[in-house]
Amino acid sequence: MSKSVVDDHTQAAKTHQALSDECSGLAECFGSMSKAAAKNDSPVYAKAAGHFGKMAATHKAAALYHGAAAKAADDELGKTLRPDSISGVPRTDAPDSAFGIRAVPRPGQPELGTGLDKATLDSISPMFRHLVETGDEV
Repeated sequence: MSKSVVDDHTQAAKTHQALSDECSGLAECFGSMSKAAAKNDSPVYAKAAGHFGKMAATHKAAALYHGAAAKAADDELGKTLRPDSISGVPRTDAPDSAFGIRAVPRPGQPELGTGLDKATLDSISPMFRHLVETGDEV
């Protein structure tokens, strides 16, 4: 929910409350006029008072609805989503790697970064030596 939804519902609640108050006042006014009017005009004023009373009740209900909707939207905005621990994998093993390549050690392989000693490197055929060189050899 966005903040504008809360603002829209709040404004609508205020508007409907103002209209409800205005219609209640008119219903009261027309009710008084029906009592003071001549016998022929009295039902017309009473009918108008009844209509304004119904409009006041309708606007009052709408004001309560929008007030509750604004509160619910505001409460929803207060909630924050917390990602779980699987949301990402931080790269801590090779921060200087340009392509994000990460070594995955396998059982039985030599320790990473140690390179091969000279005797082991010499025992490998020159044709395949480039496959095991790490660049650390001197």
